[in-house]
Amino acid sequence: MERLVQVNRDQLASELHQVLEQTLAKVMDAVNSAKDGRLIEDGEQPVFDLMKQLECCVFQKALQLRVDFFPLRRTRRATPS
Repeated sequence: MERLVQVNRDQLASELHQVLEQTLAKVMDAVNSAKDGRLIEDGEQPVFDLMKQLECCVFQKALQLRVDFFPLRRTRRATPS
């Protein structure tokens, strides 16, 4: 079995830049929506949920990038020069 190729870290950052920007905006919206005197009580759970979603998205994208490069490498090898 062929090994999966290593994916450049910048590729992941590039792929997720927009997702990160959107998530950070939602985090700030959640904290800004918290009532005065209840920043932690009102803001913590929504931010936690957003961070869990981001965590899943990042891990899924990292796995997908690694797997997606496998057929590319195989196809390029099979193609005559």
